[in-house]
Amino acid sequence: MKLSIRYLGIPEVRLNDSIIPFPFKKAEVLFYYLQLENKVSREKLVDLFWGEADEASAKKNLRNAVYVIKKLLGTDIFISSKRHVIQMNDQIMIETDLDAFANLENEAAVEYYRGDFLEGIYIKDSEWVEHWIFQKRQECQAAYWDKLLEITKDNIKIKAYDKAEYYAKKLISQDVLNEEAYRLLMEIYHRQQKINKSIAVYEEVKEVLDRELSVSPDETTKALYEKLISLKRNHRIHEKKAESPVEDIFFGRERELEILKSNHFPATKGKTAKSVLITGEAGIGKSKLIEEFIKRTEDDSCAWLLSYCFKPERNEYYRPWVPIISKMTDLIKKYHIKIPEQIIMMLGNFFPSLLRIRENEFLREGINGYQHQMIENQMVQLVEIITEYIPMVIIFEDIQWMDEKSRSLFHYLLSQNNEGLYTVASLRYEASYEDEGYLYHLQAGGLVKKIELNPFDRKNTIDFSKKIWKRAVFPKEMEQRIYDETLGNTFFIKELLNHYMKTNEMGTHSVPMENAIKSRFLELSEQEMKLVNMCSLFFDKVSLMDIQQLTGKEDTELIDHLEKIQQKSILKEVVNFHDEPQEIKFIFMHQKVREYVYQSIPSFKRKVLHQKIAKMLEQKTEIVKNPEALYSRLMYHYKNAADEVNHLHYKIKNVESHLDFYHEMFPVLKYEREVTNLSWDRKRVNDELKEVHKLLVSIRKEHATQVYEEMEVKYLYTLARFQILQGLYKQGMAINRNMIRKSEKIQHPEFMLQGYKHAIYYCINIRNPEQMKTYIHKAFQVLRHYDSMNTIEEKGILMRLKGKMKMMTGDWKEAEACFHEALKLFIGLENVRPYILNIAACYSFLGECSQNRGDMRKAEAYYRKAIVICENKKLRKGLPIFYTHLGKMYFDTGEWQKAEMYLRKAIDTYTTTECLWKKSIPYACMALILLEKKEVHQATECLQKASSYVDCFQNPYEIGIYYRICYAIARKTQKDAGLMHKFLRYIPYDAAFYHEKMKENAMITCSNYELNQSESQTSTLC
Repeated sequence: MKLSIRYLGIPEVRLNDSIIPFPFKKAEVLFYYLQLENKVSREKLVDLFWGEADEASAKKNLRNAVYVIKKLLGTDIFISSKRHVIQMNDQIMIETDLDAFANLENEAAVEYYRGDFLEGIYIKDSEWVEHWIFQKRQECQAAYWDKLLEITKDNIKIKAYDKAEYYAKKLISQDVLNEEAYRLLMEIYHRQQKINKSIAVYEEVKEVLDRELSVSPDETTKALYEKLISLKRNHRIHEKKAESPVEDIFFGRERELEILKSNHFPATKGKTAKSVLITGEAGIGKSKLIEEFIKRTEDDSCAWLLSYCFKPERNEYYRPWVPIISKMTDLIKKYHIKIPEQIIMMLGNFFPSLLRIRENEFLREGINGYQHQMIENQMVQLVEIITEYIPMVIIFEDIQWMDEKSRSLFHYLLSQNNEGLYTVASLRYEASYEDEGYLYHLQAGGLVKKIELNPFDRKNTIDFSKKIWKRAVFPKEMEQRIYDETLGNTFFIKELLNHYMKTNEMGTHSVPMENAIKSRFLELSEQEMKLVNMCSLFFDKVSLMDIQQLTGKEDTELIDHLEKIQQKSILKEVVNFHDEPQEIKFIFMHQKVREYVYQSIPSFKRKVLHQKIAKMLEQKTEIVKNPEALYSRLMYHYKNAADEVNHLHYKIKNVESHLDFYHEMFPVLKYEREVTNLSWDRKRVNDELKEVHKLLVSIRKEHATQVYEEMEVKYLYTLARFQILQGLYKQGMAINRNMIRKSEKIQHPEFMLQGYKHAIYYCINIRNPEQMKTYIHKAFQVLRHYDSMNTIEEKGILMRLKGKMKMMTGDWKEAEACFHEALKLFIGLENVRPYILNIAACYSFLGECSQNRGDMRKAEAYYRKAIVICENKKLRKGLPIFYTHLGKMYFDTGEWQKAEMYLRKAIDTYTTTECLWKKSIPYACMALILLEKKEVHQATECLQKASSYVDCFQNPYEIGIYYRICYAIARKTQKDAGLMHKFLRYIPYDAAFYHEKMKENAMITCSNYELNQSESQTSTLC
């Protein structure tokens, strides 16, 4: 018996030189796993391959798979010394390409690497098998890389350059981002005197790194490149003595400045201003042009609003608008502008600084879904109202880093042609498809006038150089060279001349531009340079308070150092930035300078400092009202500190904070005034969760099991929420059950409780009180067994849910007792504000209990109490449901004028939220009311909407009410053929059909209330 296995590339198993076809993939991969692991317990195999199935099914699947393997390869392929263990038979000799790859000499070994480990294999519904395959692939790839690297270096040593080139190119194809492979190929060409080919390799790696990672080659690669350039030019640089720094002037952009000014001034004269977009490469003078425009134009006739966009914040929705809204809030207060409550409520959820104009406190409900179109409409209205009092100039710098939602809002605002609004934006035009498309749409719509800043030509480069040159005579021999070196880029011209004046060194191609930038720091003290280094670790701005905390130095000492750094045009002070006017903050004058400083800090030191900053920010999350705003910064710093666990921890928290969705209809509310994260669209959340999963896989091998398992539970919790949000309830609840199982295993009470509550909410949706009872019992057990979870707040929430469960079984008396107990717990809290919606829900549920017991007056009082709470606190979530309850009660009692008023209120409020719960009910009831009023067309429209919402949510209670309305309409129209025809599309069956459906539904919902109401009401109508 001859058995061989190919693992590398497309896998195959051969028995006596014949390929063995496995009937299904899991059996095939199970065999590979057992062959490589040799001995595995049945319990582990069941968990790995069929972890999502119930225990009996999983064990049966394992037995079937083992049977298939034995049938294909022989019954003696496995031995079972113990019943609970499966072990490979060591007496059977098996040849594998993995063994050959591991044991042969390098060049012979790599011939066995025909592709990745188990290439093309994918196992559905077996997440951890996928993890195992992924890990093995990485191990094999790393081993292949090491062998190729050793072969390449060996061939360079013996001057076998053709073979060395062949293997170096294999290295590059294996990992296109690894600079070591490119350097080896550069060295191979260099040794053969093929300098141009070597330089071409450098250009290739530079382009690849910039395209894929937006980084430049590392210093070792650059040094090799400089060495090659030096050899090519073969001449040295004459050193000259420096005298003084260059001047900072505005030059050569007067025409562009006039365009900005001429387009601006109509904004103050009642004409529509033409907004301007300034484009150009980095360092070309966009910021200088804007600075000069503000300096020459700013006065009290307009309000000036400035914001910056930063690359690390490109995925944070509306972040560039935060300082703009903050400034708008100041204007509203200054000019006593009256803003409609609806605008404050909607935008206040996204930009809480706007809430400063309100005297009362604000409870943040969370946005259930993605209401970005609503934000745009409300923002346009806000701008229109403010510009009636004072014109505004809004300036955005670096909109190439602006997130997609901010861009959409900016575009929409421009399209309104507001006479009192003038906008200026700068864009570092780097020919990305996204930027080109955005620029095209702005120009095609006639929304902006484009100013494209081009590099200076030779004449202007020389004239500019002479203007900023402080010496008497500008050397003639430098004219051509300075143009060749800088190609007319103003930033590089200044840096190069500044470098020359300080070092007497002109700086040809053999001296990189970094040397010119470096000369800025020559006169800084050691302490000042440390401060500059510290500031470079922050991607945007850094506050004086943060610097003080990190350095431990006094304010007065720091301010002296920072003033000198500002005098050197390295940092600048930012005032009223990101809605924090009380803090002094600093930002680099130019990102190129920050990048240079950052890269010059040794890697190990950067990691230590990033870790220190992250810990400082972590302390802030415990005291600020909106820690979510710090998550992206914590991710950035922990990632650069190479702290995988904490990076993953905050990445999960960041995804969760943007997944602003509550499966629970009456969530605990947040109270805050600061910036909060906004809901991402589904594609974005899905992409982020994929990134989280990759990080989770990467830490599995490197960190302790407990750390990994805790992270896994957090990931599964967020993933389950996302699946439920998408309406994938079965998948979401399967993941939730897996999360519960794993959290129970590691005894993580917080996620056990969250998992149980998710399951409870799902039981409410599918009307399953028996299963709901089980989960409520388990949740109460968590409170009893873990002191940290045994809070009054959690008891109140669970007691309310228990009351809902009792309602579902028709036990109205017990339900009322539970709701009264929940109210007692909530009202007794020291901080009751976050639980206002829970309190209102309890009153509304008490109203339902009273209504089902026939006490309509009591029900009315409870419903009104719930409504008043929400109206007083400006809460939209829950309010449409409470309006619906009261409206339907009036509908049931025949008070249809009152019913119509509250049902219409419910419909109006539903349109401002994305709540679907009970949304069909007001439309269904209104259909019958409108039919009675002989408004037939409107009645059919309402019935159509009710039908669509019933189909969408599939809630048995709502289905019962829908059947009740259909029954009533069918009875009413059965003697009028014309009227019946108009409703035929929505009510295709006779009244008897809907009556039977109502009976069936009454059995499901354990309530005859709707059936009885229908009989009473229909007899009256008909």
